[in-house]
Amino acid sequence: MAKGVTVNCDKLEVTVAGQTINPREGETITIRPTLPLGLEQELDNFRLETVALSEIDRGDNHTDKLNEIYDRMKNLLNEIILGWTWTDIEGEVMSIPKDDPTVVQRELGPDEIHWILGLYAKAAVAEEVKKDDA
Repeated sequence: MAKGVTVNCDKLEVTVAGQTINPREGETITIRPTLPLGLEQELDNFRLETVALSEIDRGDNHTDKLNEIYDRMKNLLNEIILGWTWTDIEGEVMSIPKDDPTVVQRELGPDEIHWILGLYAKAAVAEEVKKDDA
């Protein structure tokens, strides 16, 4: 496995039927320690586009744009995720997106995807690693 930063996923929370749960408790994810400039720009553009898209009138048909953003998001996850111990609903360790591009669509929810991408917010990776080491 390539060198990366391993982050404990205990703080990943999602809300289901009004209850907050941690679907990745006890699991870890290993991500790139830094992003090359091109990937960082792609991530920034992805964030801006998703915010802009969320403000568009829902009555409009934006299927093509949504598909484009989804494809870009999958490409980002392919580059960011180096390894993980995440399991599927049956408890089997899932392949990483680079090895199985369908895993994102089959297994990951929006909250999980946003949490992964959010690890690259200013100093988030360093802060999570520092907390895990404490």
